[in-house]
Amino acid sequence: MEGAKAELLKYMSEIDSSCKSLLTRALVYRMRNAVDNVDFSAPELREELSKTKEKLAKSDNDLKDFVSNFDSDEKEKKDLIAKNKELEKSIETLKSQLEVYRSSFENSQKGSMTLNLSCNEKEKFPNEIHEYLSALLYKTANQTLTNLDKQSCLRRYQVLKDFVESNRDISFEHTEACRREMKIDAAFKLDSTEKRLNALEKVDFYEVKNKKGGGHPKIRYYSDPDFQFSPSSTPSEKRGSKNLSHEITNKCLLLVNENQNQ
Repeated sequence: MEGAKAELLKYMSEIDSSCKSLLTRALVYRMRNAVDNVDFSAPELREELSKTKEKLAKSDNDLKDFVSNFDSDEKEKKDLIAKNKELEKSIETLKSQLEVYRSSFENSQKGSMTLNLSCNEKEKFPNEIHEYLSALLYKTANQTLTNLDKQSCLRRYQVLKDFVESNRDISFEHTEACRREMKIDAAFKLDSTEKRLNALEKVDFYEVKNKKGGGHPKIRYYSDPDFQFSPSSTPSEKRGSKNLSHEITNKCLLLVNENQNQ
C-alpha cells in the first residue's frame, strides 16, 4: 500500500510540473508572436498536452487502485480482528471446561460428589452454563428443603440440608450472570444514550452501526442478531428504561431468582 501511495505522489508531482511547463511555454509562444490567442495547435504544445493527459489518466487509474487496495486491506483487518475475538472466546471456553474437569478430579480425590452433565450449547462467557445449572440446582434444593417435613422425610431432609449448607457459594448471587444483571440495570439509569452504550459494551452489548445513518441506535449481545435491542433514545423515560432493562436481562442472561421467568 505504501508503494502505491508513493507512486501516486510521484505521478501527481510529474503532472504538476508538466502543467507548469505547458503554461510557461504557451505564454512565451504568445509573447513572441504578440497575439491575443495562443495557437494550441502548435505541434510542440499539442504533443506536451497529450503526454500530460496520458499521465493524468494513469494517475487516475493508480488512485482508483490505491483506494480499492485500501478498502480491501481495511476489510481484511476487520475480519482478522473478528476472528481473533472468536478464537479468544474459544480459548476462554476451553479454559473454563478444563477448570471444571480439574475441579471434578480434585473433588473426587477429597471424597466430594461431582456431577458430570453434558450440554452442547456454546457458552457466551466462561462458566456461564455451569454457573447457571449449579445455581438452579442450589435454588431447587433450597426450596425443596424449605417445604419438606423433617420427620416424615428425614433422609431427604438430611441430604438437602447438608447440600445447601455446604454449597452456598454456587447460589445465583455469586454468578457472573447476577453481576451482569446489576450492571445492565445500572446502565439504564444513566442520563445519556452515549453513556448507556459505553456501559453496556462492558458487558458485551455492541452497537450496530446503521449504514444509511440516522435512526435509533441498536445493540446486540455478543453481536448476535438473535439478541438485538434498540435502547431508548430518551433516557429520561424511567419506566421505559426499566422495562427495557428487564427485557434485556430476561432474554440474554441465565437468571435464577424469584422474579424472573425461567
